[in-house]
Amino acid sequence: MPRINPVEVKSLTALKQMIKNFIENDSTAINVHLPVIITAEGNSIKVYTSIDNTYGRQLIFEANPIIPKAILNRFIPAEQMIINVNTCFVQDKNTDSFIQSISKLYKVSKVEAVDNGIGAQLKVTEGVNTNEAVTINPIVALTPIGTYPELNQIRRKFNLRVDHDGEVALMVCDEGIFERKVQDELKDYFKFALDKEIERRDVILAL
Repeated sequence: MPRINPVEVKSLTALKQMIKNFIENDSTAINVHLPVIITAEGNSIKVYTSIDNTYGRQLIFEANPIIPKAILNRFIPAEQMIINVNTCFVQDKNTDSFIQSISKLYKVSKVEAVDNGIGAQLKVTEGVNTNEAVTINPIVALTPIGTYPELNQIRRKFNLRVDHDGEVALMVCDEGIFERKVQDELKDYFKFALDKEIERRDVILAL
């Protein structure tokens, strides 16, 4: 059987239209069995045909969103972290509070830290804010722009770390949970966007 060249798209809107068109037109023209099967691993979506007469499935569509690449899990200067949060995260009260707290570490050269398990008490001993005490919460909740624009962006928890030079890092502490929440959002989206196709059993959500 001839193989189908899969089409890659960057939005859920485009993927929805491709699936609808395939079901209504292409599947009949090329004699491909329905239903199509939608799978996902995090943001990466793949759409397959049903098993053909060779007992195989064909990949027909792929989707991956265009999202900014946030700097995570490594130490960077406070100024760069502020730019990172401004460009790669949803702007809300949490991001405002986060930026306000780490802006006090801007252009410092030495920081002493004592972590009491609740908040990290930082003492800037050299730099612009000499001898100023700064309290940093070790766990912060921020919302990265991390999935398709058609979905609700997902709030995540990060460990905030500050080294002795005043550089900061957002350490991911919800690995796996984020991917599961993305799949839940995708399932809700497709249940609405492809409701008639799902009802007719032309589409199966394997999410």
